[in-house]
Amino acid sequence: MAQHALPILVSDMDDPNPLVRALALRTLSYIHVREFVEATVAPLKNLLRDPDPYVRKTAAFCVAKLYDHDNQLVESSGGASGQGGLIEGLNSLLRDDNPTVVSSALVSLMDIWERSETINLTIDHANASKIVQILPDCSEFRFLSIL
Repeated sequence: MAQHALPILVSDMDDPNPLVRALALRTLSYIHVREFVEATVAPLKNLLRDPDPYVRKTAAFCVAKLYDHDNQLVESSGGASGQGGLIEGLNSLLRDDNPTVVSSALVSLMDIWERSETINLTIDHANASKIVQILPDCSEFRFLSIL
């Protein structure tokens, strides 16, 4: 039955409504079926660069969720296609203009880093400065997550 929902969810990630895109991605990433996990990677790469901050925030959390399902798939998601991988996409969100997106990317990177034996988390001076600058604009939850 889940197989019938896969094409619908994948097509919803191209919907003009950002809420539909984010909910489709979230739903897809929470289903631990091999076909769903594999089908999430390509749209997730695009949604990490979505124009809407809510979609980018959701995509950041979904990378960590996808890492729960298949860490090798996430770590090797850059591939030979020349397109950046999911970890690189999270790193690029650290430079986002939206404080919620930045903190979500940081929380996801930390979550992945704590469970990975191969990923090194390095925050350079520019990213650290950006993170410190957004602290006053963050909610208490985001503030504590960043700290």
